[in-house]
Amino acid sequence: MATGEGEVAALREILADPERREQAAAAGRARAALCVRCHGDHGNTARPDIPRLAGQNPYYLLDQLARFASGDRSHYVMTPLARQLGPEERRQVAVFFAVQEGGREAADPALAARGEAVFQARCRACHGDGVAGRAGYPRLAGQHPEYVVRQLERFRSGDRRRHSEVMAQVAASLGEDEIRAVAHYVASAGAGGTPPRKSGDGHGAPAAHPAGAGHGGDGHGHAD
Repeated sequence: MATGEGEVAALREILADPERREQAAAAGRARAALCVRCHGDHGNTARPDIPRLAGQNPYYLLDQLARFASGDRSHYVMTPLARQLGPEERRQVAVFFAVQEGGREAADPALAARGEAVFQARCRACHGDGVAGRAGYPRLAGQHPEYVVRQLERFRSGDRRRHSEVMAQVAASLGEDEIRAVAHYVASAGAGGTPPRKSGDGHGAPAAHPAGAGHGGDGHGHAD
């Protein structure tokens, strides 16, 4: 985990105080001016190759920004952007996107119904009930199905840009039809935002997990 305990504790304090949370979100909106060019206004991008950040788990967002800044994750756009932000600014950006209202993507109802069973069996333990994410893992609800499919395929292929032993094993156990089905299920799940919460309620401070452990709603991954 790239995020230090002090940064996590600072974020937890912000989220526990409505006034500080509002102030952080307002500051984060200004800091995220470049982010919205790809991730869309308020984190609701219409591009299927870019992840939706609205309503994302703030602890996950903070951790991924720290990973890009440290070089633990590398991306030609995200790495230099993350390195421009200090710890406080990363917290503000994480809060800004976390408090935004997400939505649902258009999905095939039959595929989504099949995908729910796959998600409950293979994904729910980390990505949570309602596909809302938990601990240090991302919210996948409302994510673009094309993006989820591509990320799962990358995990399955061993692509170094999406390295995670856990996710590689899960993705390798899924057939092409199951990948498409679970992608449509998470796309259609969880309309509305996931407000940031304190530790212990499903969106708490990140537990130790492999770099890039999430997919679909990985917070900052791009198609490249």
